[in-house]
Amino acid sequence: MAHPRRRDRAEALADTLKSFDPVIAFDPRPEGPPSAMATAQRAWASYSPNATHHLVIQDDATIPDGFEEALRRAIAWHPDRVFNLWQEWTARAGQAVRLATFAGTSWAPIPIDTVVAVAAVMPTSLVPDLLEYLPTHPDDRDSRALFEFLRTRGEIALTTAPSLVQHDTPPSLSMWDRNISTGLRRAASYLDVVDDTVLSNADIARVDAVPHIPHRFMAAVVDVPQPKPFTFTSYDAVATLASIGESEHSMARYFRTDALPLATGVEDLLAPAHIFNVWQVAVLSGYEVWRLHGRAPETSTAGAEASMRSLVMGSLKRTLTVEWVERLGAADISWIVQGLALGAAIAQRRAEDGGAMPLTVSATTRATHVGMGPLPELHSRD
Repeated sequence: MAHPRRRDRAEALADTLKSFDPVIAFDPRPEGPPSAMATAQRAWASYSPNATHHLVIQDDATIPDGFEEALRRAIAWHPDRVFNLWQEWTARAGQAVRLATFAGTSWAPIPIDTVVAVAAVMPTSLVPDLLEYLPTHPDDRDSRALFEFLRTRGEIALTTAPSLVQHDTPPSLSMWDRNISTGLRRAASYLDVVDDTVLSNADIARVDAVPHIPHRFMAAVVDVPQPKPFTFTSYDAVATLASIGESEHSMARYFRTDALPLATGVEDLLAPAHIFNVWQVAVLSGYEVWRLHGRAPETSTAGAEASMRSLVMGSLKRTLTVEWVERLGAADISWIVQGLALGAAIAQRRAEDGGAMPLTVSATTRATHVGMGPLPELHSRD
């Protein structure tokens, strides 16, 4: 799906996908404001009834070497599911992808009320029903419409871990017309080359509380799930430490003695406070992987490494230039590996002492973050 202003980019992307016999669906109102919904309807309507699945991909996406084989492999693992191929590096859903790569699974459930439509795959048997639904959706957000369509069917979309497409490469202000305040919107885990070790299983990560660094705050939070589906309350990560038997004081000691000495690649670029916030997300992620999967976090795979690097890069996407963000991405990540291992060790110790408890807060803790007051529902933007 494309806007006529980006015809050259759309045609170049289509050429890389020529074995899929792609069709370019242009915005039907080229002179007006871009319409995601109108273009999406055209894109989904271009499906072939002779195909088993239909891929819709936006013109500002890029794909890795090995994409076609990886996509066929993904479809073979979950032929009856709707899934997307990209999650943003500061979003809750992006952190779910990271957690999946750390857990050694190739899939994650999407824990937000949208199915980001940078690239999405659907069995063609469902497309006619989707086309019937889309005109009834109340706004222009095709990503939200995909979510609502699946909800009417009692289904939840999956996302691949790692992502199979990249976004905002190269960066361009023209791509940010609707999202200039968010900065670079890249994948939480992406590889330029994918081989048969990527998407190597059908396993879906277990996702409960989600520690991450939202682009709005640049500090560690934990999104704790609430009874209402897809609803989370966001707490300062420090407020959740008591649930794992730790405190800000004990974590600061671990950080100062064990992690900061390893952060030689970033300590001349970032303040210790920011390094601590990123490291704290790593610790709590390691805790969750061990608690939910019963094993130490995977850090040696290419997908896991990409997840760790993007955690540092994405946390400063609104503050640093692209060049500095990418310099951070090339720095040593031993301190993040250490944080993941520490979190797993804490969870294992807690389990041996009677049970590793879910990440949560006490009944008296308010849902606050950086003085912003209650944050009852944090939903990632497209």
